[in-house]
Amino acid sequence: AAPGKIEDYSALPPLYIDVGSCQSCKKQNVAYATRFLDYRSQADLHVWRGGSHE
Repeated sequence: AAPGKIEDYSALPPLYIDVGSCQSCKKQNVAYATRFLDYRSQADLHVWRGGSHE
């Protein structure tokens, strides 16, 4: 299952995301964390300046 396509977040454990500001997937990670927070209160999103795995 792709995290960005989940519709029911209620059964998921707390979320922790680390992403570099230069990573191509940064926007998707921020959007996922935002949707997650709409349904749950335990989420940590860290966007680090620079950083890329590509």
